[in-house]
Amino acid sequence: MKFNTLVLHEVVNGQIKKFEDISFEAFLYILNKAKKNLFSIDDVYELCIEQERLPICLTFDDGFLSDYDIVLPALMERNAKATFFIVHDYIGKEGYMQKEHIIELSNAGMQIGSHSKTHPNFIKIDTKAKEYELSFSKSYLEELIGKEVTTFSFPYGFLDKASKDAVFAAGYKHCCTSRHGISNHLSNLIPRNSINSKTKFSQIYRNIRPSISTRLSWAAEDILKARIKQHTPNLYPKIRDFVSKF
Repeated sequence: MKFNTLVLHEVVNGQIKKFEDISFEAFLYILNKAKKNLFSIDDVYELCIEQERLPICLTFDDGFLSDYDIVLPALMERNAKATFFIVHDYIGKEGYMQKEHIIELSNAGMQIGSHSKTHPNFIKIDTKAKEYELSFSKSYLEELIGKEVTTFSFPYGFLDKASKDAVFAAGYKHCCTSRHGISNHLSNLIPRNSINSKTKFSQIYRNIRPSISTRLSWAAEDILKARIKQHTPNLYPKIRDFVSKF
Protein backbone atom coordinates (compact mmCIF):
# COMPACT_ATOMS: atom_id res chain seq x y z
CA MET A 1 0.00 0.00 0.00
CA LYS A 2 1.35 3.41 -0.99
CA PHE A 3 0.51 6.90 0.22
CA ASN A 4 1.53 10.49 -0.45
CA THR A 5 2.85 12.57 2.46
CA LEU A 6 2.82 16.37 2.25
CA VAL A 7 4.70 18.71 4.59
CA LEU A 8 3.41 22.16 5.51
CA HIS A 9 4.31 24.70 8.16
CA GLU A 10 2.34 27.75 9.26
CA VAL A 11 -1.02 28.51 7.61
CA VAL A 12 -1.41 32.28 7.31
CA ASN A 13 -4.69 34.13 6.95
CA GLY A 14 -3.10 37.35 5.69
CA GLN A 15 0.30 38.46 4.41
CA ILE A 16 2.88 35.71 4.11
CA LYS A 17 6.32 36.59 5.47
CA LYS A 18 8.22 33.29 5.48
CA PHE A 19 9.07 30.89 2.68
CA GLU A 20 7.66 27.89 4.55
CA ASP A 21 4.25 29.48 5.16
CA ILE A 22 1.21 28.82 3.03
CA SER A 23 -1.88 30.96 2.60
CA PHE A 24 -5.26 30.01 4.00
CA GLU A 25 -6.53 29.86 0.42
CA ALA A 26 -3.81 27.37 -0.52
CA PHE A 27 -4.67 25.26 2.50
CA LEU A 28 -8.34 25.17 1.52
CA TYR A 29 -7.31 24.24 -2.03
CA ILE A 30 -5.37 21.25 -0.66
CA LEU A 31 -8.36 20.13 1.41
CA ASN A 32 -10.75 20.46 -1.51
CA LYS A 33 -8.51 18.55 -3.93
CA ALA A 34 -7.71 15.81 -1.43
CA LYS A 35 -11.43 15.54 -0.57
CA LYS A 36 -12.18 12.75 1.94
CA ASN A 37 -8.79 11.18 1.49
CA LEU A 38 -6.76 12.67 4.36
CA PHE A 39 -5.22 10.46 7.04
CA SER A 40 -2.59 10.59 9.75
CA ILE A 41 0.62 8.62 9.32
CA ASP A 42 -0.42 6.23 12.09
CA ASP A 43 -3.69 5.62 10.23
CA VAL A 44 -2.12 4.49 7.00
CA TYR A 45 0.30 2.15 8.77
CA GLU A 46 -2.05 0.68 11.35
CA LEU A 47 -5.19 0.42 9.23
CA CYS A 48 -3.46 -0.40 5.91
CA ILE A 49 -6.00 1.84 4.19
CA GLU A 50 -6.80 0.92 0.62
CA GLN A 51 -8.28 3.72 -1.47
CA GLU A 52 -9.16 4.20 -5.12
CA ARG A 53 -7.04 7.34 -4.92
CA LEU A 54 -3.62 7.63 -3.33
CA PRO A 55 -4.15 8.33 0.41
CA ILE A 56 -2.83 11.74 1.49
CA CYS A 57 -1.05 12.34 4.79
CA LEU A 58 -0.90 16.02 5.70
CA THR A 59 1.92 16.81 8.12
CA PHE A 60 2.59 20.13 9.87
CA ASP A 61 6.02 20.94 11.30
CA ASP A 62 7.05 23.07 14.31
CA GLY A 63 3.75 23.39 16.22
CA PHE A 64 2.51 26.79 15.03
CA LEU A 65 -0.63 28.24 16.62
CA SER A 66 -2.32 28.05 13.21
CA ASP A 67 -2.37 24.25 13.67
CA TYR A 68 -4.97 24.79 16.38
CA ASP A 69 -6.70 27.99 15.23
CA ILE A 70 -7.00 27.24 11.50
CA VAL A 71 -6.04 23.68 10.64
CA LEU A 72 -7.90 21.73 13.34
CA PRO A 73 -11.38 23.26 12.72
CA ALA A 74 -11.05 22.74 8.97
CA LEU A 75 -10.01 19.10 9.39
CA MET A 76 -12.76 18.33 11.89
CA GLU A 77 -15.35 19.87 9.59
CA ARG A 78 -14.29 17.38 6.92
CA ASN A 79 -13.78 14.42 9.27
CA ALA A 80 -10.14 14.36 8.17
CA LYS A 81 -6.95 13.56 10.07
CA ALA A 82 -3.37 14.86 9.98
CA THR A 83 -0.03 14.55 11.78
CA PHE A 84 1.49 17.44 13.76
CA PHE A 85 5.22 17.48 14.57
CA ILE A 86 6.01 19.44 17.74
CA VAL A 87 9.25 21.12 18.82
CA HIS A 88 9.34 20.97 22.63
CA ASP A 89 11.15 24.28 23.16
CA TYR A 90 8.68 26.16 20.93
CA ILE A 91 5.66 25.21 23.04
CA GLY A 92 4.11 28.30 24.62
CA LYS A 93 6.17 30.79 22.62
CA GLU A 94 4.47 33.58 20.69
CA GLY A 95 2.94 32.20 17.51
CA TYR A 96 3.14 28.59 18.70
CA MET A 97 0.72 26.28 20.47
CA GLN A 98 0.34 25.94 24.22
CA LYS A 99 0.34 22.52 25.88
CA GLU A 100 -3.46 22.62 26.07
CA HIS A 101 -3.73 23.07 22.31
CA ILE A 102 -1.60 19.99 21.65
CA ILE A 103 -3.72 17.94 24.03
CA GLU A 104 -6.88 19.08 22.23
CA LEU A 105 -5.40 18.12 18.86
CA SER A 106 -4.65 14.66 20.18
CA ASN A 107 -8.08 14.28 21.80
CA ALA A 108 -9.64 15.24 18.47
CA GLY A 109 -7.96 12.23 16.84
CA MET A 110 -4.97 14.01 15.32
CA GLN A 111 -1.55 12.36 15.48
CA ILE A 112 1.16 14.09 17.50
CA GLY A 113 4.75 13.46 16.41
CA SER A 114 8.14 14.75 17.53
CA HIS A 115 10.18 17.36 15.71
CA SER A 116 12.96 17.28 18.38
CA LYS A 117 13.48 19.25 21.59
CA THR A 118 15.34 22.32 20.28
CA HIS A 119 15.11 22.05 16.44
CA PRO A 120 18.84 21.47 15.79
CA ASN A 121 20.74 20.42 12.70
CA PHE A 122 21.13 16.70 13.44
CA ILE A 123 24.18 16.41 11.22
CA LYS A 124 26.04 18.91 13.41
CA ILE A 125 25.29 17.46 16.86
CA ASP A 126 27.06 14.50 18.47
CA THR A 127 25.62 11.10 19.37
CA LYS A 128 24.64 12.02 22.93
CA ALA A 129 22.91 15.19 21.76
CA LYS A 130 20.98 13.21 19.14
CA GLU A 131 19.85 10.73 21.77
CA TYR A 132 18.77 13.52 24.12
CA GLU A 133 16.84 15.44 21.44
CA LEU A 134 14.99 12.29 20.41
CA SER A 135 14.30 10.66 23.77
CA PHE A 136 13.38 13.82 25.68
CA SER A 137 10.87 15.05 23.10
CA LYS A 138 9.30 11.60 22.74
CA SER A 139 8.92 11.09 26.48
CA TYR A 140 7.60 14.60 27.06
CA LEU A 141 4.95 14.38 24.36
CA GLU A 142 3.85 10.90 25.41
CA GLU A 143 3.34 12.08 28.98
CA LEU A 144 1.51 15.18 27.74
CA ILE A 145 -1.02 13.41 25.51
CA GLY A 146 -1.10 9.98 27.15
CA LYS A 147 -0.38 8.18 23.87
CA GLU A 148 2.62 6.64 22.15
CA VAL A 149 4.56 8.99 19.87
CA THR A 150 5.52 6.82 16.93
CA THR A 151 6.88 9.26 14.36
CA PHE A 152 9.73 11.76 14.09
CA SER A 153 10.52 14.39 11.46
CA PHE A 154 13.97 15.97 11.04
CA PRO A 155 14.36 19.76 11.48
CA TYR A 156 15.26 21.38 8.14
CA GLY A 157 15.40 17.87 6.68
CA PHE A 158 19.07 17.61 7.79
CA LEU A 159 19.91 13.95 8.37
CA ASP A 160 22.53 11.27 7.81
CA LYS A 161 22.67 7.54 8.49
CA ALA A 162 23.71 8.01 12.11
CA SER A 163 20.75 10.33 12.68
CA LYS A 164 18.28 7.92 11.10
CA ASP A 165 19.67 5.05 13.18
CA ALA A 166 19.32 7.16 16.33
CA VAL A 167 15.62 7.77 15.58
CA PHE A 168 14.78 4.07 15.60
CA ALA A 169 17.08 3.36 18.53
CA ALA A 170 15.06 5.93 20.51
CA GLY A 171 11.90 3.87 19.93
CA TYR A 172 10.21 5.66 17.04
CA LYS A 173 8.50 3.46 14.44
CA HIS A 174 8.55 5.90 11.53
CA CYS A 175 10.89 8.66 10.39
CA CYS A 176 10.00 11.50 8.00
CA THR A 177 12.66 12.87 5.68
CA SER A 178 12.64 15.89 3.38
CA ARG A 179 13.22 13.88 0.22
CA HIS A 180 10.37 13.81 -2.25
CA GLY A 181 8.53 10.67 -3.27
CA ILE A 182 5.62 8.36 -2.67
CA SER A 183 5.64 6.48 0.64
CA ASN A 184 5.28 2.74 1.04
CA HIS A 185 3.94 1.27 4.29
CA LEU A 186 6.58 -1.49 4.04
CA SER A 187 9.26 1.14 4.74
CA ASN A 188 9.69 3.08 7.99
CA LEU A 189 11.32 5.99 6.14
CA ILE A 190 8.73 8.45 4.83
CA PRO A 191 9.53 10.92 2.04
CA ARG A 192 7.51 14.14 2.14
CA ASN A 193 6.54 16.52 -0.62
CA SER A 194 6.78 20.15 0.41
CA ILE A 195 4.20 22.86 -0.18
CA ASN A 196 5.29 26.41 0.61
CA SER A 197 4.56 30.06 -0.16
CA LYS A 198 5.99 29.77 -3.68
CA THR A 199 4.02 26.67 -4.67
CA LYS A 200 1.38 27.67 -7.20
CA PHE A 201 -2.04 26.02 -7.15
CA SER A 202 -1.20 24.07 -10.31
CA GLN A 203 1.92 22.68 -8.63
CA ILE A 204 -0.01 21.89 -5.47
CA TYR A 205 -2.32 19.73 -7.56
CA ARG A 206 0.68 18.00 -9.16
CA ASN A 207 2.09 17.34 -5.69
CA ILE A 208 -1.19 15.77 -4.63
CA ARG A 209 -1.55 13.71 -7.82
CA PRO A 210 2.06 13.39 -9.04
CA SER A 211 2.75 12.33 -12.61
CA ILE A 212 5.97 10.72 -13.81
CA SER A 213 7.32 14.14 -14.90
CA THR A 214 6.57 15.57 -11.45
CA ARG A 215 8.45 12.72 -9.80
CA LEU A 216 11.44 13.31 -12.09
CA SER A 217 11.50 16.99 -11.12
CA TRP A 218 11.40 15.93 -7.45
CA ALA A 219 14.49 13.78 -8.00
CA ALA A 220 16.40 16.67 -9.56
CA GLU A 221 15.43 19.02 -6.74
CA ASP A 222 16.49 16.47 -4.12
CA ILE A 223 19.96 16.19 -5.65
CA LEU A 224 20.43 19.98 -5.52
CA LYS A 225 19.08 20.32 -1.98
CA ALA A 226 21.21 17.43 -0.72
CA ARG A 227 24.39 19.08 -2.00
CA ILE A 228 23.50 22.43 -0.40
CA LYS A 229 22.64 20.79 2.93
CA GLN A 230 25.80 18.68 2.91
CA HIS A 231 28.32 21.37 1.97
CA THR A 232 26.71 24.62 3.22
CA PRO A 233 23.96 23.65 5.70
CA ASN A 234 23.81 27.13 7.28
CA LEU A 235 23.12 28.61 3.86
CA TYR A 236 20.05 26.48 3.18
CA PRO A 237 17.55 28.37 5.45
CA LYS A 238 18.93 31.70 4.16
CA ILE A 239 18.29 30.65 0.56
CA ARG A 240 14.69 29.76 1.43
CA ASP A 241 14.17 33.11 3.16
CA PHE A 242 15.70 34.99 0.22
CA VAL A 243 13.50 33.20 -2.30
CA SER A 244 10.37 34.05 -0.25
CA LYS A 245 10.89 37.77 -0.95
CA PHE A 246 10.26 37.37 -4.70
